[in-house]
Amino acid sequence: MSEPMYPIGAASKLTGLSSDSIRSWERRYDAIHPARAKGGRLYTEKDIHRLRLLKRAVDSGHAISQISPLTDSDLESLPVTLAPEALESDLSQKLTHGEVGKALACIENYDALAADRILGKMAILLPPRDFVHDIVTPLMGLVSEYWAAGRLSVAQEHLACSLLRNILGAMMRLQAREDAPSTLLFATLADELHEFGILAAAMLAVAGGLGVLYLGPNLPEEEIARAVKKVKVRAVVLGFAHADGAENSRVAALENLRRLTPAGVDLILGGRLTPRIVSAAEALEAECIDNFRQFEERLKKFGARY
Repeated sequence: MSEPMYPIGAASKLTGLSSDSIRSWERRYDAIHPARAKGGRLYTEKDIHRLRLLKRAVDSGHAISQISPLTDSDLESLPVTLAPEALESDLSQKLTHGEVGKALACIENYDALAADRILGKMAILLPPRDFVHDIVTPLMGLVSEYWAAGRLSVAQEHLACSLLRNILGAMMRLQAREDAPSTLLFATLADELHEFGILAAAMLAVAGGLGVLYLGPNLPEEEIARAVKKVKVRAVVLGFAHADGAENSRVAALENLRRLTPAGVDLILGGRLTPRIVSAAEALEAECIDNFRQFEERLKKFGARY
């Protein structure tokens, strides 16, 4: 099995460093030596580990100019004093970042059983919210980047979605509450084939004790509205991945969905929203969400508890 190699955007997600900081530490301080490829820098698991060690030292007050020549062993033994929340985050990253890389490597090799074991283990070890933020979100980001770069095929992306759907189903069975304060419907509109966003969002809703009706991707708005009328849902959550070039159909579908859904059902949009879709959402009194942390705050208004 080949060693995972991460582009700089993925390295940023896995380390908590901005891409600009990573480049600066390389150019100005010679702190890291990534591989070079046609598409740009590529970082190994060892590189990710070193960047995390450097970040931990800098967060503790050490100057990057002083610690950049140190070996990984020196950095590991360097005295650091982190705030409690930073220490908790550091320990969580140590636990999770290698597992994300292993799961991605399994997906690259079509090893569904091994990937499922890794993700299932982390779903058991971590609280549901931490599993979403520390495992699911980085994995989704890496799969999306690799797919866009041509490194992963459509079949491999579908495999990743299938694995996460299975875990969502398990979470729904284990976390489901008969007295859930609200139920939310999760879907994407017709021709929106990417479901990573709504999968993670649905997991967060389940983790907060809310009811979830997960319909998945690529649904005509009439089908979504039919489900809303059959099941008492408090909101419809729609994910957008690639709206460029299809804005007319997306806006028309949103307008029709709003017309077909009963009053009192909120419409929440997330993902890659173009300015025109944001404008249309405002006109329809729909809410646009920028990130999962903001979505969690919104879920609290539906009665979610974290």
